Order: sequence, then structure tokens, then C-alpha cells
Amino acid sequence: PPASSSNVTAVYMTVAAGDIVQKILRPSMRQPDGVRVAVKRPGRAWSAPRRVNREPPRNRLDHLTPDVAAYGGKVFVTYRTRSNRGGPSRFVGMRAIASTNGGRSFAGELRLGPPTNLDFAALAPVAFLGDYMGVAATARRVFPVWNVASRPPDPAARFHQTTWAAVIRP
Repeated sequence: PPASSSNVTAVYMTVAAGDIVQKILRPSMRQPDGVRVAVKRPGRAWSAPRRVNREPPRNRLDHLTPDVAAYGGKVFVTYRTRSNRGGPSRFVGMRAIASTNGGRSFAGELRLGPPTNLDFAALAPVAFLGDYMGVAATARRVFPVWNVASRPPDPAARFHQTTWAAVIRP
């Protein structure tokens, strides 16, 4: 179901311009250069999708697997990032950004935890991180959860992923 609060009734997102779908997306790999959010307030039409991240378009930084939570007029978005300069990087970051005005603007992007090393990520049949993340919000806290793949502590193991979480006080 859509996220809801007193003055933001639903939040939908898109990674590639034009495709608005609920909550988690399968981003277009042709142009995953930004995260956009559309908001519906009580008695109003959907807003035009607004860009969430601050990097300029076509800067070769991919934005993947976004998720969203809303509470009390605040909107929180988490997403993965991967450099695509000189080809796709083997490292994927995790970021969070917030809107305190119902999704009209976003600021305060945070980098969360260490980067994921895709060499040690689960395979399905390629490196797979998308279903292992989420975000929830309350009146005073935001709770992102995501997985980080890293070198296994056991040298005989091929894969190693751990679940990370943060408590953000916006």
C-alpha cells in the first residue's frame, strides 16, 4: 500500500523519467541517472515527478533500487549508487535523502555504511542486492535497512553479505 501521513497520502517513485510505479522499482538500465518522486496530497492531483538526488543528469553515476517512506509530511528516500565511469563499478553505495516539505524539495543526502563489493554478492544469476533493503519512518526517526557484500571471513567461502541498519534523526 502507498505510504501515508497527515498531509502526504502517497509517494511513488521512478528512476527513469516517465515510469511512475509504486514503491520498489525495476529501474531502466538505459538511463538510471536519477531518482524522481511524485507525491499526492489530500484532494490534489499527483505532483510532477521531482528529482531527488543532486548529481547532474548523465554524470555516469547510476541510481538503483530506490525505496520510500513518508510520515507527517516528511518523505524519505533510500537508493543504491554505482559509478559507471569507464564501465560499471564493482562497488555499490547506499544513500538516503529527505524532504521536510512533503516532497517539494530534497536535501541532506547521506552516505550509509561501507560500499558493497559485487564480487561477493549473492547471485541470481547476476549480483543481486535489490530485495534486501527497505526504509521505514516514524515521527522522530528513519530506519533504513540494506545488505553489504564484502570479502568473506572464511577464505574458502565465495559469498558474504551482512544486513546493516541505521537510525537517522532528521
